[in-house]
Amino acid sequence: MDALPSEGAKKLAGRAVQVPLERKRIADALSATGKIRRVSIRTEEGEEFRNSLYMLRYDEKTGRFLAFICHTRQDEESGPLVVRMPGRGQVQEWDPQTGEVFSADAEQEGEEVAIRTELPGVGSRIFVVDPNPRQDLRARPKFHEIRRQTIKRDRWPILRDEPNAFPLDVAEFSINGGPWQGPQEVLKIDMAVRDAMGLPHRGGRMCQPWADKPPDVKPVPLKLRFRFGVESLPRGTCHLVLEEPGRYRTFLNGYELDPDEDEGWWIDKSFRKIPVAPWCLKEGENELILETEYGPTHGLESLYFAGEFGVRLEGRRFVVTELPTGLAIGDWTAQGFPCYTGTVSYITDFEVSFSDQERVFLELPSWQGVLVKVRVNGRSVGAIAWPPYELDITEALRDGVNRLEIQVTGSRRNLLGPLHNVEKYPRWTGPGQFVTTGEAWTDDYVLLPYGLMQDPVLSVRVNEGRRP
Repeated sequence: MDALPSEGAKKLAGRAVQVPLERKRIADALSATGKIRRVSIRTEEGEEFRNSLYMLRYDEKTGRFLAFICHTRQDEESGPLVVRMPGRGQVQEWDPQTGEVFSADAEQEGEEVAIRTELPGVGSRIFVVDPNPRQDLRARPKFHEIRRQTIKRDRWPILRDEPNAFPLDVAEFSINGGPWQGPQEVLKIDMAVRDAMGLPHRGGRMCQPWADKPPDVKPVPLKLRFRFGVESLPRGTCHLVLEEPGRYRTFLNGYELDPDEDEGWWIDKSFRKIPVAPWCLKEGENELILETEYGPTHGLESLYFAGEFGVRLEGRRFVVTELPTGLAIGDWTAQGFPCYTGTVSYITDFEVSFSDQERVFLELPSWQGVLVKVRVNGRSVGAIAWPPYELDITEALRDGVNRLEIQVTGSRRNLLGPLHNVEKYPRWTGPGQFVTTGEAWTDDYVLLPYGLMQDPVLSVRVNEGRRP
């Protein structure tokens, strides 16, 4: 800017339109210009569908317009929609999950196309306007259900892809030979030790170790004492999982564990597995003590106990139990796996009858996890991560008995945390969510549900064009 008088600002202000700071009034004002909106997504009532996002691209080499649209809500369907976007030519729908290309339900309207579609919760569509039409495309099939069959079992045999585990994140502690304090969560113990040493707390804004010059502060002796129960002794070797085991002397019920017996990493390369022989454990109360010299570059983190056993959460205390070999429909955290973070495969056999004109879909009405994979008769038939929670399993079926395997994958949340934040589903998770205070903190464990929550259903359908 040159700070000289100019008529430009006055002319710009004269062209401006003032509208109230309201979503609809702003959208209407922008739409009235006829120059802002290149893609319109409208409901049957003619209103712009607000729970959506889109991305529009133009490919100069092919002359194609490509639009990606998505539903931003998980708990509802969009209903019928009309999508208008620029372009002249054949309108195609690309399915990125299967790689199939369909002819879209669309009409040419001048220099735009109008596409009829709908979106499931958090569903998406890719539409392509191609000036060079393909002759081999068919419309996406629409199916009509003619009968359904629920797959029921009192208890499902299961397989897991990793050991069961629980966190050791609450301990009593002694600083510099002082009296035992606590119990307290280990990240807050870390803060207490640093306060005693006059060191700043660790956190999201701390300097990275390789760029920091550690203060000249003498390390102090620190002891941590963890407790957990054992109702049924595990079969086979378990593992104590922790970071930097060489920094500690570790005693379980008086037996010293050797950090040099490190058996590799688990979940993260910094999580080292130290074997725990069966005779180190006892029925009843078990005590784990860690001794270290805590220095400026040190940091305390949760430990984990992993192995082939079940786990029960009694209030704020974990108890090792007999390993479950099956699960009922419902939350697996209440069935011996409160902190299990891997995949559980639910296995059963079923029979279903269908004709050559019919298709069989597997529906999962309700499940909790991050992903489901399905195998039928040993053959992978696909993955489910968003609505509609169903897969066409027809091609994998055979006459007679079929073997079904539903693989539900959890997340690391119930093991790695945050475990004591009263907000079960925070909008953001950073270092602060692990050390909340006041009303945002609870000493109880806040766990998320995982598993098959309702019986799976087999839906036998026919294409609308072949409907009887």
